[in-house]
Amino acid sequence: MWDAADGKLVTSFEWKNTAKDGPKSIKFDDEEKFCARQVGKNTIEVYEAGKFDELKMSIRSKLPPLPKVDGQVQQDDRVDNSKFDGFIFCPMPAETKGSTTSPFYFMAWQNGEVLSEQEDNGLVYVYDLNSNLQRPKFNIACPKA
Repeated sequence: MWDAADGKLVTSFEWKNTAKDGPKSIKFDDEEKFCARQVGKNTIEVYEAGKFDELKMSIRSKLPPLPKVDGQVQQDDRVDNSKFDGFIFCPMPAETKGSTTSPFYFMAWQNGEVLSEQEDNGLVYVYDLNSNLQRPKFNIACPKA
């Protein structure tokens, strides 16, 4: 990636599969405050724009926990083949643009392309990028297609 202002190389990434890992796998928010890059099928790296030498966070897809049955945790023998289908920076309202204290939401969703009526592993992660937490603010479960 090059800085459009001066043409200097800012960072570079190795793409093992250009069709999947290419330019479409990198997105900036509208203000170019953050940059997200999908690495392979199950990881999204988030950077504060201009600081590509250190990750703000790394998000890995994973199966949602099984629901409890009669108050008991179920044994989970599922094979974790979860993968991200996409991600997006949520637009900020005009009155909070540029704020570092207002929530700045980032959403990543997994397994939406392969959900069927028998599967319960769809999940949307919602992160607040203005928070220092390295975990989702909340998740949205997408049980069954």
